Formats: sequence, structure tokens, C-alpha cells
Amino acid sequence: MEAAHISPELPIRWVVSADRTVEIKEEVTELGCDQANERILQEETPPSSIAERGTGVKSVRLGRRRASEMASSHITEESPELEPVPINKEATALEPVPIKEDSPVLELAHINPLQSCVGPGPTSQKSLSGPLSDSTQHCGKPSCDPACDAFKPKKAKGSSSLSVSDGKEGVNNQLDHLQAEQSRTEQTETELRREETAQSRQKKARQLEGLPQAMDKAESTDESSLEDDDDDDDDDFNQPSSEAVHFLLAEDSEESEESDHEPDAQLEGEWKRASVSADAFTKFPFTVINKGYQGRTGLKTELEFFQLFFTDALLTEIVNETNRHARAKLGGPLRLNSIWNSWKPVTLPEMKAFVGVLLNMGLNVKTDIKEYFSEEWADRMPFFKDVFKRSRFLQIFWMLHLCPPPPSQVPQAAFVSRGQKVRNVVSYIDAKCRELFIPGRDICIDESTVGFNGRVVFKCYSPQMPTKSGLRVFVLADCETGYVCAIVPYFGSPTRDSLPRPDMPFASRVVLRLCEMLLQTANGHGFHLFTDRFYTSYDLAVELLKIKIHLTGTVKANRRGLPAAVKQGLTLEKNELVSFSKDSKVMVLGWKGKRLVLMLSTFHGSDCEKVPHPIKRGAIEELDKPSVIRDYTSKTGAVDRADHCCASYAFTRKSLQWWRKMFFWLLEVAIANSAVLFNLTKVASGQLPVRRKAFRKALLVQLVGGVRDSRRRGRPSSTDREERLSGKPHFIAKNESKSTKDCAVCSDRKRKGGRRETVWFCKTCSRHPGLHPGDCFERYHTVEAYRSFLSV
Repeated sequence: MEAAHISPELPIRWVVSADRTVEIKEEVTELGCDQANERILQEETPPSSIAERGTGVKSVRLGRRRASEMASSHITEESPELEPVPINKEATALEPVPIKEDSPVLELAHINPLQSCVGPGPTSQKSLSGPLSDSTQHCGKPSCDPACDAFKPKKAKGSSSLSVSDGKEGVNNQLDHLQAEQSRTEQTETELRREETAQSRQKKARQLEGLPQAMDKAESTDESSLEDDDDDDDDDFNQPSSEAVHFLLAEDSEESEESDHEPDAQLEGEWKRASVSADAFTKFPFTVINKGYQGRTGLKTELEFFQLFFTDALLTEIVNETNRHARAKLGGPLRLNSIWNSWKPVTLPEMKAFVGVLLNMGLNVKTDIKEYFSEEWADRMPFFKDVFKRSRFLQIFWMLHLCPPPPSQVPQAAFVSRGQKVRNVVSYIDAKCRELFIPGRDICIDESTVGFNGRVVFKCYSPQMPTKSGLRVFVLADCETGYVCAIVPYFGSPTRDSLPRPDMPFASRVVLRLCEMLLQTANGHGFHLFTDRFYTSYDLAVELLKIKIHLTGTVKANRRGLPAAVKQGLTLEKNELVSFSKDSKVMVLGWKGKRLVLMLSTFHGSDCEKVPHPIKRGAIEELDKPSVIRDYTSKTGAVDRADHCCASYAFTRKSLQWWRKMFFWLLEVAIANSAVLFNLTKVASGQLPVRRKAFRKALLVQLVGGVRDSRRRGRPSSTDREERLSGKPHFIAKNESKSTKDCAVCSDRKRKGGRRETVWFCKTCSRHPGLHPGDCFERYHTVEAYRSFLSV
């Protein structure tokens, strides 16, 4: 028998009976629509019966072209001849199928207008449809009209095989109409799905906007009821139906629109939106026994406290390295008038006096170092010239060096790191800071910026910071005193590689490193750490709880692990508060005063307290402000106070060498910390603390000590006065070499023609001044202001 031909544009329809519902549904779930239809078509035995779709039919689509190719491959010569069924354009659309509202799957069920009314008939093993038993046969539906297009006269048995070419023009018109109907139906379905997605999102938004102060019992009841409803829906979705499953073959699939899952849905379920009490958290006891100053007792002077940090051992190392560096630099020949011809090795007292002069330069700022040694009346400051000659001070300043070079047997590239030139001073000062003081319970971590505009690979730029460009140093400070407890300079990749926990963000690793350094010397736990939003995160809070440290700080809304409502953006009214808690360990709070503030804490709850707030015309009102925000505001400025103390009177000079900037910053840290310890000792003994400026003045005087410039700059005027007016006899003499001198009384070189020379001089006076015999000689030895007549 001649093989049947089926147009590839005509969709093939399969309607599976109810006894194969479960099997086909599992195939759809596991394989997808396309693979499930292909498996059914490749089976040796097609469905037991082909029946019309009833109520509750579930539809899945495949591509028409692929289905036509699959169907044509199953038609053989033994297939019975069928007569094409003409489709009436007016009767293509069928009535919608009633669907249960409770079933989430059947909401997308629909009646496709492409389905025709084909009645039951015998099927062969390899055919899609069999011959009709009667000359006319309708679809078998109770609601079907006897005049429907299914009542078609059957062809005679002796007629030729079915060919699609018969009635080609009529079939093409019908296909065009059916395709138009299908496209309109698909557009309607798409709009319905979009409306359902929008409604589900609005429902979730309404749930998130519930009252934060609701009763826990009501919330638990609502949550349990919602979970029950979700379970019922899941049961309806997973329960196999006894009704028929209909595979509707279509070309385009829209599964992406049907699956619209919100991000972080699982995290949102873990967070609980409710008011959180501070007692709900497990607070670690503060077990540090001996906090505060840990150094030796009996210290009284400012210099003694300063040398707790800059000890003689450290200064001696700097002196030796400076002298070694000078020998290496000055080993070759020098010019005749070079400043280095007068170089001599630096001593320890000179290095202390050099540091004292630097402190006084910070108190008296000038644009150029040379101005401190000026002879001009407006710029003259005798302190600097009395301690150092200008050339000597510049020699020490230019030859200053801190760290020795690497050993000769070690390769230079393997030994020298980016922080090599200052590493010994950094490690020494950091160790002394942690050794001499243990902070209280409240500590703070922040970054300090050492101003530097030169070229270095690890220079940082922060436009929101007061010092925008420079070297970054991470600092841990005591919130009560502002004492700098630990420091970690940032040198780029070497610093990142040395930090713990490579799997965490860099800011979190810095915090963990500083906390480890603190715990090594504190011998206890229970600290309460305050950080800003650059460091605060949920993962960091969990890690700090493992080492028994609480965390409180502002947090960015896009941090990983925060509630989904926070990430999506909170919309709050003024003075409105919302809080979330997780596992009774971490609390996230949002509060809007002038602007929205997000806080994360493992120590505080969402409790509020009355705070006086000034309003117009001096009136004051009380506002409810969260306790966590008040505590954070009062405790988080410890590092900022330390920066203020270091920058107020700092010796700041332009330099192309970054390590000089770091050294001067470490010097300021040592002075600030020694002032803190000095005042703590004062208060403990019942005395009043001193101001920072007074502390620095006393310290620089003690550092300079007895160091003075030894060069001879002439006899003081007081000695000259005693010799002239002593009343003893003075004798005049004549210069035998006939060389002349200016007369000390009447000669004036500032006036034109005012110079008066003489060969006579006073032999008794030590200066041997030139004097004319007579009035000049007498006036010089009897009148105190012997040159006053020249100004008349």
C-alpha cells in the first residue's frame, strides 16, 4: 500500500487515556515536554485508546515541525486510509475547561482551538488514527452538537489511500486560520501568567509590610497557617491525577515566564522580622582581669613615658643604621665646598635632640625648614639655632635611615618586601603598644591614612576621607581612652597574603587579624567591637562569635547574608524602626532619623530610649532612639580621636620617600600613647591630667637636654659692657703694621661717606676695638650707648 503523506505544517495531536496519566506525568517532570513526547512516539504500543479531552486536562506543548517529522516516521504502508477531516472555521474554538482553583498546576490549562473532534475508533499498532466504524461518527462528547464537523461521510473501502494533496487549497486556508487562533490564544495565556506573577509579588510585598511589633503568637499562627497552605498546594501539585493528560504540540515554550523565583528566598525564611530584646542574645562575660596600663611603676616625667615606646635600644639601632648609611653614601670624593665635608657620626644624645627639634617644628609650622634657622628679625627663633647648626640638622635629616640592608648571602629579591625599609620600627612600636596597655571591653577598628602624594604601588585613594591620598594603616583602639592598641600597615599583596582566612573578604580578614593580635596579649575574651560599614558583615559577626567577641556596626544593604527585605530596600517613615533577628545571635536594625541607618549587632537588641532632641526656637522634644545607635555613636570614634591627636602637631614635610612619612606617623603614635599613659598615671595619683600641647612642650625640652651648638659666634654683649664700664684704666695703642680699623664710636658704613678708619685701638679691651684718640676713646669707656649720637 502506498505510504500516507502528512503535511509538516499540520500539528499532530495525542490524547492519552487516564490509565497512563501517572506514567506520562513522571516523564514530563523528569525529561521535559519534548523528550517525553518523543518517548511516547517511539513506544511499540501506542496509548490504549484515543479519547477526547475531558475536564481537568493538563497540556504541554512541543514544536509542530518536530512532531510532524516524528509522526510521519511512524506511518507505514499498512496504515489504514483515512479521509481528511474538514474543519469549520466557525467551530474551531471550544468551550473552556472548568478547572479547580486550588490546583496550582491546572491554572494554566486551556482549550486549544486546534483540536478537532475525532471520535473513537480502532487503532493499529503503527498508526496515529484508525478508520471510522460508521459512515458518520461524532466526537462522543455529551455537549457536542450532532451537526458538528465530526459527522463526515466515510470513504469507500475501495478508494485510494489518503493524500494530503487532495483538497490542498481548503486545507491551507484552514491551517492559516488555525495558526492565527493559536497565536491569539498564546498571547492571552502570556498575559494571564504575567497577571498571576504580579499578584504573587504584591502578596509577598504586603506580607513584608506587616507590623513589626506584632505578637509572637500571632506570627507563629500565621506562619503555621501559611506553611499548611503551601503544603496543601504542594500536595495538589505532586498528587497524580486520574484524568487524562493531553500533550499539545507547539513550537515555542514559555517556561521561563512561569518560573519567577525571588532571590535569597531561603535566607529570608531564616530571618525573623520582629522586635528583639537585648536579653535575647547570649553575652560573653569580660574575662580580662588586669586591664589598663601594664608598664613599670614609678615613672614621673614625660620623657620616661615616651621612652617606653622609643627606647634607647630602638634609637641606638636608628643611630647605627644612619651612620652606616652615611658611610656608604660618602665613601667617594667630595667637592671642596660640599656640606658633607663637615660630616661626623651621629650620637644618641644628638638623635634625641633631633627628635625634640622635630616636635618643636610641629608646634611652630613654617613653610621651609631653613626658615627655622633664619637670622631675620621676623623669623628668628633662637631655640633651633642654639641646639643645631642648620647644616648639622640637615645632615642628620637627609642621612636618616631605619632598617639595615638584607644579608649578602640572601638574594635581594627574595628578602626585600615593600615594607622592608620601616619594618623594624613598625614591628617594635606595634609590640610595645600591645605590651604596655590592655583595652577595656569596648574596642574599635578603623583605618588611618598617612598623607603621601608620591609614587608608590600601595598608595590608596579615598575621596570621602579627610586625608584622601596616602598610606593606609588599620588600627585597633580603645574606645574609652583612644589608645592605639594594634596596627597593621597595608603594603598591598604582601599584606593580603599574610592575613588569615583567604576565603573571606579582605576587610573581614583585617578585623580577624587585629583581634587575634589583641587576644594574644589580653589573656581573656568578651570584647565588644565597633566597626563601620566598610568592615561589618553577617559572616564577620558569625566568625567573631566563635572567638567570643561581640560586633556592632553600620552595615551596607547589599552585604551577603542580610534579610531579603533589607537588600530590596527599606521604605520607612521618620523615626520608624524595623528589626530582624536570626538564631537569637544576630540582629539587623533599620531606623530612619534624618536618613536611613542600617545596623548589625550581636550585642544589642531593638530597644529604644528617650533622647532629648532640639527643635526650633530652643524647644526640646523627646524622641525614641535605638540604644544600639546611641552606643555606636559614642564608642566608634576612638580611632578618629587618635588620628586627631597624631595630626594636630605632626611634623609634616613633603617627601618622595614613603617610609619617612610612615616613620613620622609612628613617632606621633608613640607620643599620643605616652600622653594617654601619662594622664592615666596622673589621674590614678589624684592629680589633674595635662593637655596634649603642654605634654609635647615638656617632652621636647627633656629630649633636647644639654645638646647645644658648640661653634663660637662672638662674645655676648653683656661681657663687652662689663669690660668697657668697669672703671679700670684702659690704654690706647697704635697698630705697628699700619692696618686700619673702623672706629667703634664714629664709623657708620650704612651712610655714604660715614666710614671712619683709624690705626689706634684699645689695648686693654679683649676685642681691641678701633678708637680715635680723644673723644671717641673717652666716650667708648664712659657712656653705655656710645653710638646714640649717630642716629641724631
